[in-house]
Amino acid sequence: MPGNGVYQYAVQTGAEVVTGTVTIDTTLPPGSPLYAAGVLGGAPEPERYRILRSDDDGLNWTVVSSQTLGTVTRLVGQRGMPYLYAIGGGNVWRSGDGGATWTQVLAGGMWLDIALHPTNRDVVFAASKGGAWHVGTGLYRSLDHGQSWVQVWDGSGPTWPYEAHRVALSVVDPNLGFLVFVGGDNNYASNGRPVIARSISGGGAGSFQIVWNGPGVTGNYCSVTAFLPDHATSTVVYAATTAWDPAWNHQGVLLSDTGGLTWTYVLTHTNATLLAQDAADHQVVYKAYAPPSGCLGPDVWRTEDGGSTWITVTAGLSDHFVVRALVASPTEADVLFVGGWACGNDPSRLYRSANRGETWEDRSAGLPEYNITALLMP
Repeated sequence: MPGNGVYQYAVQTGAEVVTGTVTIDTTLPPGSPLYAAGVLGGAPEPERYRILRSDDDGLNWTVVSSQTLGTVTRLVGQRGMPYLYAIGGGNVWRSGDGGATWTQVLAGGMWLDIALHPTNRDVVFAASKGGAWHVGTGLYRSLDHGQSWVQVWDGSGPTWPYEAHRVALSVVDPNLGFLVFVGGDNNYASNGRPVIARSISGGGAGSFQIVWNGPGVTGNYCSVTAFLPDHATSTVVYAATTAWDPAWNHQGVLLSDTGGLTWTYVLTHTNATLLAQDAADHQVVYKAYAPPSGCLGPDVWRTEDGGSTWITVTAGLSDHFVVRALVASPTEADVLFVGGWACGNDPSRLYRSANRGETWEDRSAGLPEYNITALLMP
């Protein structure tokens, strides 16, 4: 369990299963800062974009950066690591001073996700959807905290190249490396389909193999939209997917208990783009859906048994609230936040729950009037 620093792992390659434990220092001081990326609709630049920080669970906020990054869709960082990363305007940015100033480390407007090595601050992965004619699609790795990058997966598939939308790392034996997952789709093609590729050796070039590509969903615009490696057992990984109607059975949450070798749907008929896990109980997982547009209302679900059963946890959220970000506290059990915006005149933009989503407290009052596009609790 997190906190004692000892993790069990099992990696399956063909018929062989390698098992053991690995110890990682996970000591964390109490409490955790909450970062939010905000956009003020209709405001001129640079007033339109802000990075904000709260040290009291969202009651009060400080603007830490007014630098124009564009709309920030991802904020990534880890406790004890010196850098924060952001996807802003489709580019990758890095901050070494807690988010006050940012340096662009990848340009082109084609970047969708970032993942950090759990113990090595210099290793960073970035997922790309590619530019014109999908040139540059795939996964890139930096071994010098974003100073230079090398493509490690080019998205090669049986037909058209896959775009890389999401990336995640999972802890395994350091002698074997770290599991790296990349997901996306090639839905720009008429016979497009989703994809999950995996590296069992730390994500080096040539080490990725496709382990899932959504059999039966060709042409239904199914995509892999998020990963969640279990923080207690590296054999367990969750993935979120979206799909067009009528492919409802490919909307939802996938589960792998084989270190990503095989995948099974544990929740269907509801699109998913965001995943989070409770700090104390790894069986407690949340999924939410951030629609690309419209006012669909809140969509947040919870499982307390590792995905076997799910319930909606939206009671207390405004009917007009649209979720854009989801984060669970890394240090407090049962605590999670959802950020976004509400349609019409409803001012709701941030909610906190202290009981796994059973009830929600609106924490928008202390937040400057910015719609939330990303949240981070390192």
